[in-house]
Amino acid sequence: MVKRVLIAVGGTGGHVYPAVALARKLKEKDPDIYLTFAGGGLNDSRFFDRAEFPYEEVACGYFPLRKPITLLKSLGKVASGILQSDKIIKEFKPNIVVGFGSYHTLPVLLTAKMRSIPIVLHEGNAVPGRVNRLLAKHAVFTGIQFPGAANLLKGKTVEIDAPLREEVQRNQQQKSDSLNYFNLNSEKNTLLVFGGSQGAFAINRLMTHALSKYPGDLQTLQVIHFTGNKEECERVRKHYDDIKVEHCVKDFEREIGKAWNVADLVVGRAGAGTIAEALEFEVPAVLIPYNYAMDDHQARNGEFMANIVGGALIFNEGEIDAEKLAGEIFNLLQKEPMTSQKMKQCMKDYKDKVQQQDLSTLVAELIP
Repeated sequence: MVKRVLIAVGGTGGHVYPAVALARKLKEKDPDIYLTFAGGGLNDSRFFDRAEFPYEEVACGYFPLRKPITLLKSLGKVASGILQSDKIIKEFKPNIVVGFGSYHTLPVLLTAKMRSIPIVLHEGNAVPGRVNRLLAKHAVFTGIQFPGAANLLKGKTVEIDAPLREEVQRNQQQKSDSLNYFNLNSEKNTLLVFGGSQGAFAINRLMTHALSKYPGDLQTLQVIHFTGNKEECERVRKHYDDIKVEHCVKDFEREIGKAWNVADLVVGRAGAGTIAEALEFEVPAVLIPYNYAMDDHQARNGEFMANIVGGALIFNEGEIDAEKLAGEIFNLLQKEPMTSQKMKQCMKDYKDKVQQQDLSTLVAELIP
């Protein structure tokens, strides 16, 4: 029998990256397996390589309960998406559908349920999204990265390793090669800064102001900064030039693993992907959760990393200003480096003690 897996995913990086990681691992296990992606937002996603895997764009809609007109339009889009998904499923005939959350996947997952096709869900956040909360009781299992998420989901849950693409897996890549890639100095502390696919502008502004108030020697510091959009790059570069900080500024970087490989500290949001990658490379973090994340899940993610793992400091965006951020960076990189080393050890200890399963192995075992 031909093995077929349909991956339901939306176009945001936090969902696309683990979905692609799963697809690649499944192909490694069985090169003859057929894979296709389906969901909303794939046509325009900068994170999804449309040449790597076949895919189908599916209409979808979110549900703002306080906006009845938008709600009605969304219902219409979901209905269209279900019709599209039904056609995709009839033609592709998947053995299993793996969903990566968000409203982008709802039509595909609802159709799979109606067609009695087994569903597996991936939940990367400490607070599960609404689609996963709705469908978890119908899934074979939901793979979770934060143990506390199990208490918020109906149905079976399994703690899994975060699916990471090979380019963001810790390996034997030489640090010197990564520094050369960014044209940076091996003698300086390297600060990695990015705001993810949401909320990058506030991080950009806060970070540039912070280094203007840095209480230590800026000549000991260098920055890798991903701004999230091209328009911000020139402004951020000019600022670092003005204060004479060595830097590499880009809007986006596909080889993000090279940045993690040389980072001594990261400043960023508290998305599930950021935390998974910081843990993988054991990089201490200053986390500033995105205030407008659904169900405040980034704050819960950050609290886990800070309080359970011990690998991060967490600050609400409203309670940290440029001067305070500058002080925290100075403390961790120059004044009290042992604190940073302790955070690295805490991350290593956490990984050594937790028992998590591989999502690709679990999915492969479900395919007849």
